Amino acid sequence: MLTKVFGKAARRIAYGLKNKGGTLIAPPEGFIVIGLQGPLEEGALERATKWAKTIVSMAEKRFNE
Repeated sequence: MLTKVFGKAARRIAYGLKNKGGTLIAPPEGFIVIGLQGPLEEGALERATKWAKTIVSMAEKRFNE
């Protein structure tokens, strides 16, 4: 089975956000989706959960100063 990997969506989204005047509070993180609609690759949901918690923590620190 041939698998195409495109990637880099996270970096493109981050660039677009910054280009529109947004501020990144955490570095972008990429996750591989199997097929067109998923599921995520094994272990990605756990990584995404950890990444989201990091974002919340960084946002709390930044906006509670």
